[in-house]
Amino acid sequence: MSNRCPDCGIFVSLEQADPEVDSLEIDDGGHITGEVRIVLACAECGTEMKETTIQIDTEPSQELADHIQSHKDAGDEYILFIEDSGVEATDRMQTVDRHGKPIKNYRYMRHFYGFTLTVTVTCGCDSEFEIELEDDEQASAFEDLN
Repeated sequence: MSNRCPDCGIFVSLEQADPEVDSLEIDDGGHITGEVRIVLACAECGTEMKETTIQIDTEPSQELADHIQSHKDAGDEYILFIEDSGVEATDRMQTVDRHGKPIKNYRYMRHFYGFTLTVTVTCGCDSEFEIELEDDEQASAFEDLN
């Protein structure tokens, strides 16, 4: 994928910058919501050229759901806290078509950029749960910034 950089004035390739966690919340049922911003920047100067925001909307892990249920069954009060423990960029190519056949020409492969986010959920009783969230977006769905 290449575009004309407004700062460099030349056609450049794009590279994925580090994903940014814009928001991250958890409700008392363990449902996690938030947003992660993915940016494609100029490979020459780092100018942000394309972006997308991926919505996080996930149910609790079975382990966390069981923990919450044990508090409810016992009639205990509890509160959940969530913290970003680290986010990494992901990058993949779709190399098979919808029928499962290999795509031989690189031009017809789809490029996806995304993230893997590790979060730590802490209960008021000091129990901790590490949850890994991941998602990606096709490069063609990114919005131009310039």
